[in-house]
Parts: sequence; structure tokens; C-alpha cells
Amino acid sequence: NNTASASSQTFNLTFTESHPSTCIFSWNNTVNSTPTTAINIGANSWSCNVVNSTMVQGRTHIIAYVNDTATNWNSTDARTVIFDNIAPTIGAITVSPANATNFNASINFTIRSTITEVTSGFSTVIAQIDSVNYTAWNDGTQYRFALDNVLSVSPYHHYSFYANDTAGNTRTNIIEFSNL
Repeated sequence: NNTASASSQTFNLTFTESHPSTCIFSWNNTVNSTPTTAINIGANSWSCNVVNSTMVQGRTHIIAYVNDTATNWNSTDARTVIFDNIAPTIGAITVSPANATNFNASINFTIRSTITEVTSGFSTVIAQIDSVNYTAWNDGTQYRFALDNVLSVSPYHHYSFYANDTAGNTRTNIIEFSNL
């Protein structure tokens, strides 16, 4: 299984055969490639390549088929590629207590946001407070981060959530406020 974020992908099949003829690739059990002539890469080793420039969001199951000059066919096991070119979604960031004038160096506070990723799954979710990164956790409905007694006495603060998925798509949502 692989994850990809570009809509055009090159797929390669390398195999051993003394008299190959053609290769065909199928996407989700539908033959979608024109037969490709095998290229000799040395000592009965052959290679076939095909470019799929119409990858669609989600999972694609790929099977490669090869036949030889005697018309014998063989195929690979199905492989899965997850195509994902959509970054995670980060909802509004909420900070509690909600009244910014209540923030001082001795108060406990929490920042939260609903973050979703529907295709390939999360790789990282980070909460950032005044340029310091913290690992956020999922409480079942939202990602959140809580701090106790560590807010600086600066009157201006920046809060953000950063999320990236396993395909490398990223999204950041930032808020700032003053406790003046």
C-alpha cells in the first residue's frame, strides 16, 4: 500500500520471463491501460511502465497482467494506492476561558478545534501557542491542547493548529488575540 498526492502517477512492473509479450494494468478491476510492450532490462528481466493521469480521490486497487509469446497470462496480487490531494480540514479554534481579558500567567486554559481527514489519515496534529509546538490529542470529537500556568504575560498571543496527512497535505489555522 502506498499513498500519493499527485494526480498523475507512473506505475512500474518488473518481472522475469524469457519471452514476454505485453503488460496490462487494471485500476479497480477495470482494464484502463493500453497494452504496453515489455522493455528488456537484462538477463530475462523485463519492465513495463504506465502513467495514470486520472487518479481519483480515495483508494485505487491496481493489478498488473503479463502475457508471454505463447499467450500464457500471469498477474500480480492487487496493490492499493491511496490518492489524496486534499489537506485536512481545521475548524474554528476555540480558546477557553473565552474572555481574553481573563488570561494571565496563573490560569489554566484549553484550545480546541475540530480537525478532519477523510482519505489517508493523519500523520501529525500539532497545537502551537506563541511559537511553541505541543502535541494535540483527540478527545473523541475535537483535537485539543491544555496548558496549566504557562501563559506568558505578553499581552498578545498566537494560537494555531497544524495538521498533515500521510500523503503530505498540510493545513494551518491561526488565531491571535490580546489580553489587554
